Amino acid sequence: MGIDNIVVNPADVPTKSSEKLRKSDAVDSGKLARSLRANELKGIYTPDSVSLEMRSLIRLKNSITKDTTRQKNRIKSQLRCLGIGIPQEFLEPFSN
Repeated sequence: MGIDNIVVNPADVPTKSSEKLRKSDAVDSGKLARSLRANELKGIYTPDSVSLEMRSLIRLKNSITKDTTRQKNRIKSQLRCLGIGIPQEFLEPFSN
């Protein structure tokens, strides 16, 4: 339909002191219209669905890694408490 939309951070919209005192839809729409005419507004970055899915996968991987490390540390702590020796190969960083 030929309509361009942008998503704007509300804190980036210039505001006069009088507009801060009287807050209404009419004042806000006038403020946005004035800022758009003056090219003062810059759109924020909105990631696409592929980027969001990649972020989600990375967060899941990091969460699983932290959980695995936590469980390994619990096992090693329990073995130490029981006086069972832990082989050197499992004490090194990035070990099994």
